[in-house]
Amino acid sequence: MKIRIIPRLRRDQIAERYRDAPQERSARVSHMLEILSMQDLTHMGLRRANREVPDPPYEPFAIWLSWEAAQKIAQLPEHTSVSAIVQNILRNDPDRPVH
Repeated sequence: MKIRIIPRLRRDQIAERYRDAPQERSARVSHMLEILSMQDLTHMGLRRANREVPDPPYEPFAIWLSWEAAQKIAQLPEHTSVSAIVQNILRNDPDRPVH
């Protein structure tokens, strides 16, 4: 079962390989959500959530999550920005293999 989320992301801060590749983008995000610790995810998500005004321009990107990744997202603290977590995952290390 897959769960869809639509975070608002900055296209210019997404590794080129994931910008127009929804399946690769979804696989990377699900994989990283599954392997990162809750502490790491919370830290990644609090940085943008604490800003008064986000940096534009953001656009919606559909991401399909595995059930395990969606469950982890549901356990995050209330004020954690899922968009910030996804942005960080897609910005960094584009050549890391996705399983």
